[in-house]
Amino acid sequence: MFESEYERALASAATRSGAQEFDVALSFAGTDREYVEEVARNLVRTGIATFYDLDFKEHLWSNLTEELDRIYRHASTFVVLFVSRAYVDRPWARHERRSALARAMDERREFILLTRFDDVDVPGLPPNIGYIDLRQCPPWELADLMVRELTLLSSPHS
Repeated sequence: MFESEYERALASAATRSGAQEFDVALSFAGTDREYVEEVARNLVRTGIATFYDLDFKEHLWSNLTEELDRIYRHASTFVVLFVSRAYVDRPWARHERRSALARAMDERREFILLTRFDDVDVPGLPPNIGYIDLRQCPPWELADLMVRELTLLSSPHS
């Protein structure tokens, strides 16, 4: 039995050759936590190694800036941005987004998966990026779509 989601993520990554620590990292504003937490719980139940901040409090205790940069830029196979007005305005969400965008500049494959609670413009993201509209997608359905998308994007033929 795993003591924490962190140990579960490490064990999951250890079983995949050359894999990142996390299959997916979730970037969101605290005001959107209820929706995102339900998504995270569904992902974890299906075996997706998920970075959701409350599951890793003990690992975010010391140098939060460096650890979040490591997670969103280096340690996750994919990053899901949960965009909302609050997300654009929050400094920690901005930091996470910038870390993901820094990596996206170097990637030759899809790395950032975009979801939206509203139509706010996001600095650094072109307006023509496809997204899932969360106003029409309940958390369980998004988690199901993410599992299918992660499987598709992780396959060697994608």
